[in-house]
Amino acid sequence: MAENIQKIKTRYPFGGFYLKLLPEAERKELESMPEEVLLSEPLTTIELTNTVEPAESVVVEPVPRPAIEVIPAETLLAPADSPVEPALANVAEGEQIPTAPEPSEETPTITDRHAGKIEWVGDLIGDEFKQWGHELVAIEAMTGTGKTAFILGTLLKWCVDECHRTDGRRSNKILFLCNRVPLRDEILDALRKAGVPNAYIDGYDVVTLMVWDDGAQEYSMMKISTYQRYEEFLAKDPARARREIRPFSYIVCDEAQYFFTDAPFNKNTTLSYNIIMKASQHATVIAMTATPENMFTAWMRKGLLAQNRYYYLPKKMSHIRKALIYSNDLEREKLLNQIPDGEKALVLINDWAILRKLKDLYGDAVGCYCSVNNIKGQIDALEDCIKDGKLQKRIVFTTEVLYNGISIKDKTLKHIFVETWEPLKIIQMQGRKRPVDETDICTVYYRAPSRKQLTKKRDWNQYDLDTVEAWLDYKHGKPEKWNGILTQKDAQERIERCKALTYIHAEGTYQINPMLVNNMRQMRDLLDALYDHGYRATMQERVWDKTLQVSPREYRDEAITHYIIDNFGKAMSKQELQAGLAEAGLYKPGKRPIGQSILNGKLKKYHVQIGTTTKKCRVNGKSTTLTYWLLVQDHP
Repeated sequence: MAENIQKIKTRYPFGGFYLKLLPEAERKELESMPEEVLLSEPLTTIELTNTVEPAESVVVEPVPRPAIEVIPAETLLAPADSPVEPALANVAEGEQIPTAPEPSEETPTITDRHAGKIEWVGDLIGDEFKQWGHELVAIEAMTGTGKTAFILGTLLKWCVDECHRTDGRRSNKILFLCNRVPLRDEILDALRKAGVPNAYIDGYDVVTLMVWDDGAQEYSMMKISTYQRYEEFLAKDPARARREIRPFSYIVCDEAQYFFTDAPFNKNTTLSYNIIMKASQHATVIAMTATPENMFTAWMRKGLLAQNRYYYLPKKMSHIRKALIYSNDLEREKLLNQIPDGEKALVLINDWAILRKLKDLYGDAVGCYCSVNNIKGQIDALEDCIKDGKLQKRIVFTTEVLYNGISIKDKTLKHIFVETWEPLKIIQMQGRKRPVDETDICTVYYRAPSRKQLTKKRDWNQYDLDTVEAWLDYKHGKPEKWNGILTQKDAQERIERCKALTYIHAEGTYQINPMLVNNMRQMRDLLDALYDHGYRATMQERVWDKTLQVSPREYRDEAITHYIIDNFGKAMSKQELQAGLAEAGLYKPGKRPIGQSILNGKLKKYHVQIGTTTKKCRVNGKSTTLTYWLLVQDHP
C-alpha cells in the first residue's frame, strides 16, 4: 500500500539523519565477516528483521531460486580456479572449523546476446524487467550506454504508471545507491532538467522524488543516496536501517565495483554489501557497472545470479581516435604544453601530494580537484573545475575521486591523461567524456609505470598480504608464520600498517576486512602480470582490446628523436652525452648524474641504448685508454 510521505524531515536517513560511525567493537554484529576472507557458508549474525510488513509493491511473482542467508563477500573476487578458504569466525574451542564446499569447475560463459545489434541498455533489456522478481540482476555495460537512463527513465516511468493504474495499491519504490556525491548530484540535475516534480535533497543528503500527487496522498517513488550514507545509518541503528529498505521493490547499486574498490580506505563496504545483497530475498537488487572484474561471474558460479539476469553490452569508445603511452612527469609536461589553444585536458593523478605540487606550479590557470573529505584538505571546489558537464579550466587535474560519477559533455575536452595502473579505474576514467556528436573526438594518454615503481608496489602489497595470510594460517591451526612475524622487531609496526587487520580489544583478537583482502589479491594478480608480461601486453588484454578501436603507441619526443638521429654512433665522453640528452629533454638533471642503466631505460622506447667504446691515446706524454659513450641500436 502506498504510504503517505510528508515533506517534513523525519527521523532516519531515507527521511534523514546523520551520525558518525560507531567504534568497531560496538558494531560487531553488523560485520558480516569478522575474519573470513573467502567464506562460502552463509552468515547468520545479521538476519533481516521482519518487523515491517511487506508492502504491496511487487507486481510479478518472485522467480524461484535457492534460498540463501547472505551473498558472502568471497563471491566478489575469488578466481574460478581458486579454492575457498574455510570460514574462521566464531569457532568455539573444540569445534570443528567449518569448511567451504568446492567451487564449481565450470566457469559461466558470458555472451553478448545481441552482439553488434544493440547500443543501449534499455533496448537490451526490453520488457524483461517486468518479469524480474526477488533476485539479483547484473548489468555490465560501458559508460555511455544508458544504464542510469534505463533506471531513471524506463523503470521509474513503469513504476509510476503502475501506481497510477492501481490507484496507489502497487507502489513499486526504487532505492538508488551510488558511490560518490557528484554522481548523486548529477542524477538529481538530470531529473530536474527532465521535469520530474519535487525532486529535492533533504537536510541529510538524501534525494526524494515525489512524482505523483493525487490530491489526497503524495507517493514517493524513488530515493537516491550514497552507499556511505547508508553505511552511517547501519552503524547507528542497524535494525531500523534494515527495515527502512524493506518497502523498496528495487534496490539499484550503481557503480557496483564500489564494494571492493573503496575497501582500501573504507572499512564499511563489506557491511553494506552483505545487507544490500541479502535484500534480494524481498526485492530486485540491480547491480550496474562497466567494470565488475569477476564479481558477476563469481555470483553465477555460486548459483546466485541466473544466466538470463546477466545483461552484458560491450561497446568500444569510438570517440577515442588516438592513444599514446608516456612514462614520466617530464613527458606529461611536454604533452600538456603541446595542447593547442582552445582545447582542454583532464588529468587523473594518483595522490594529493602530486596534485598540490601541480597547483603550486600552474596556479589559478588550472583546476585541482580532490574529495571534500580528503584529510589533507580540498584544493579547488568541484564547481570551479567542472560545472554543468564542462571543464572550467583549460587543464583540470584530479585525484581518483573523479574516476567515475561525473559525465563530461564538453567538445573542447580533447585530451584525457590516466596515470593509474588499475584497469578498472582506467576504463572508468577514459569514459568520463561523453561525446556530443560524431565530431566530438579525443586523445587518451596512458602512463606506464617504471620497473622500480612496480617492484616497490608489488613488494609492499605482498608484505601486507603475507601478514594477513599468516594470521589466517594461525587461525587454521598453523601458527608458524604468525609467530615468526611476532618475533620480528617491527612486528607491531607491520601489523598496524596492514589495513586489512583490525584489532578488537574486547575480544583480544584480530578481525579481517574481506573486501580489502580481495582487493589486495586482485592487486597482486595485476602487479604480477605487469611485472612478468609488461605494461603493454597487460593493458592490451585488460583494457585496450575491450574499449578501444585504436592501438596505443609509444610517445616519442621530437627533439629527442632528432638528437638521436644526429648523434647516432658518435663517440663522446660520458659527460657530453649526458648533457646532450638532458638538453634534448630526455630527463631533468639533478644533484647526481644519471647512470647508464637508467638512461637506457628512458631510451628504450626510441630503440637505442648507450654503448661504450675505447680509444688509445696519449695524455701528458703517457699512453692510456679512454672509454667513450655512444648511441647504438637497442637489442632485446
